[in-house]
Amino acid sequence: MLVYRYSRWNSAQEIFPLDEEDLMDQLADQMMASGDVASSLRTMMQRGLQGKEGQRVTGLPDLLQQLRDQRQEATDRYKLGSVLNQIKQQIQEIVAQERQGIENRLQAVQERFRQLKEQGSDTTLEEQLLRQMERRAAQNQESLDQLPPDSAGQVRRLQEYEFMDSKAKERFDQLLQSLQRQVLDAHLQQLSQALQNLTPQDLQATREFLQDLNSSWNSAARAVNLTFSSSWKSGANFLAINSRGAWRSF
Repeated sequence: MLVYRYSRWNSAQEIFPLDEEDLMDQLADQMMASGDVASSLRTMMQRGLQGKEGQRVTGLPDLLQQLRDQRQEATDRYKLGSVLNQIKQQIQEIVAQERQGIENRLQAVQERFRQLKEQGSDTTLEEQLLRQMERRAAQNQESLDQLPPDSAGQVRRLQEYEFMDSKAKERFDQLLQSLQRQVLDAHLQQLSQALQNLTPQDLQATREFLQDLNSSWNSAARAVNLTFSSSWKSGANFLAINSRGAWRSF
């Protein structure tokens, strides 16, 4: 697990490996080739930058490749592939069950309408209900057709979707609860690991941070400007702990 610690700026930190002279020299070289500032900047962002002493700033394509590699590494390390496949399979089954439920409800209303019509009964109300059901069924089927291709996007969209099949809705709610438990368990595990790595100085800084945060919230409630003391920065040492294996989408 990677641990990130933050400290007050003291001019000794190196955030950007190139200085302004390197940047302007390379921008001038690009402008000689393209004659356009915007085009030159885009090229520099794509290709990256190289300093006179060998310093290197990675371009956007290389950064994206690094992210893909790290995501694949996390997937392989934590066996996420099988988990994601299970989630994908469950979503497919839920959507299929919802589609079948839509058809079943529509057919039931259609059958009721047909029976009443054959009996010579007044079908004005049933016809209105049938038309409403047909419109809703068509809208829901269209919504399912337009689900995003990725599992994370499908989960977000289905959270806003109004299910017509109660069993499909129940299965989706169970899936959500399962995902929430997995996320909570992962956060608790990371928090436990982080607490084990805390020094007495970290604990004291965290206590000061929480006290200052509580005081600031109380001030906000009294319509007083929020103010944080220097313990905010030291408290960030605790909050900034992160995990390299974090993943953003299914």
